[in-house]
Amino acid sequence: MLSQNLKHLRKEKGLSQQELAEKTGASLASINGWESGRIQKIREGSLEKLATALSTTREALLTETVVAKKEVDDFSKEVSARIKEVRKKKKLKQEEVADKLGISKFDYIDIENASAEPGLSQLKTIAELLEVTLDELFGLEKAEPIEEINEVQEEKGRPERWIRQLSDAPEEVKEAMKKVWSVVRSISRNAE
Repeated sequence: MLSQNLKHLRKEKGLSQQELAEKTGASLASINGWESGRIQKIREGSLEKLATALSTTREALLTETVVAKKEVDDFSKEVSARIKEVRKKKKLKQEEVADKLGISKFDYIDIENASAEPGLSQLKTIAELLEVTLDELFGLEKAEPIEEINEVQEEKGRPERWIRQLSDAPEEVKEAMKKVWSVVRSISRNAE
């Protein structure tokens, strides 16, 4: 987690490894080792200097939230862009969709601009209104359903089969499922 977060935040700040080393007093080899994951241990003082240089907290550097949040944000933007694109193709006005969703036009505009994240039930309603599937909104329109609904109900208690199927899937399917899983985790955390 540290390696991914460190690299992500450094790049986000537009810093090279050398520049980060200079800002923190760490060696270039240390920065490179931390980012690549070759060096697992980091002294508390070095961690604090990295956090300060990157305008974050030591906790943010050590948890998965930085990269995961970025992935969720990117995915949300993609979904919002698809919603807007489909609405325009259907020649629907924002007000029409907002009225059918029972929200204000401004709240709907926030969804299209990725300023607000709709919940799963709202996404289902949007998909129905736009006459598309959730798969299409999530960018999975080429994906084939893994199993029929009846099979899914039967398999409920046996996730190992799904895991095995996913491990054999093409890389683009795996990447899409990671994005979907990030959204599901985010929704379940917000529901708690």
